Amino acid sequence: MERSAQRKTPGEFGEEGQEDLLLYLREEFPNDIVTMAKKGKEGADIFQKIIYNNQNCGLIIYEVKNVKQWKNKFIEQAKTERIIHGTQHVILVSNVFPAKESDICEKDGIMIVSQFKAKYIAGFIRRYILDLYKMGLSQQEIDLKVDRLYQYLNSEGFKQDIEAHFRSVKKLRDLQDKEMRSHTLNWANQKKEFEKLHYYISNIDGEITSIVEEKVPVIKIVPVIKKKKKKKRS
Repeated sequence: MERSAQRKTPGEFGEEGQEDLLLYLREEFPNDIVTMAKKGKEGADIFQKIIYNNQNCGLIIYEVKNVKQWKNKFIEQAKTERIIHGTQHVILVSNVFPAKESDICEKDGIMIVSQFKAKYIAGFIRRYILDLYKMGLSQQEIDLKVDRLYQYLNSEGFKQDIEAHFRSVKKLRDLQDKEMRSHTLNWANQKKEFEKLHYYISNIDGEITSIVEEKVPVIKIVPVIKKKKKKKRS
């Protein structure tokens, strides 16, 4: 997959990343309305309307970037999308980051995340939007809590916890792969022994069948007729 990605141009890889994220969001949150912007249109790429009890609870916008160099104008573009669509939640999914940043960071209220971790951040933000909606808070209260959420997502504590989570996920997968390889080898050995059992029992059956079906030659017994001795004349 990595070699395949390296052969693609940034534009081609960007579309592939968009479609992958779109598919994930639709599968993970089937009740939400997740759409992709028309190809060639500048600005946001994916729109996720969060639906609860048939009500629109909020909107998350995703802008996918696959470029060679980070530019600060990406943040300004994302802030413009935030105003245009009336949402506080714009996520830049990017393969490059501002200086001294990587994987996850926040700039002026815009989350910048790698494609892999975007799926997790999307889940956290969606849950937060839904919880605030259910609480029936005022817009001022929501704004304050959203600011605190983004501060937390940009904190060292969150980054350490999420990295520890990914390490545990990797370790668990490695253990599962190791166990699977062990089981596969064990199953292969069992199969060989079953094949041997079948082979030897087939030999025995074959020999017995051969004996049963073998035609035994019939030996005719010819009776021996004794000749009577002639009496000698005196």
